[in-house]
Amino acid sequence: MKYSARNKQQGVALVISLIILVSLTMLGLTSIQRTTTDLAMAGNQREIGLMFQAAEAGLSAAHGFI
Repeated sequence: MKYSARNKQQGVALVISLIILVSLTMLGLTSIQRTTTDLAMAGNQREIGLMFQAAEAGLSAAHGFI
């Protein structure tokens, strides 16, 4: 009788550990996806800043010729 109770406890521990493992895997994948999106947004923001500076420099140069 003790052996069957012990086997049931080991089975429950296995199921709980698998649930925790799947949860951590999903959390990791979500974090990776969010980081990738954040990096893309930061790169786009940098490009917008560079384009604005180039446009301002072009306007300043054109204003000097007029």
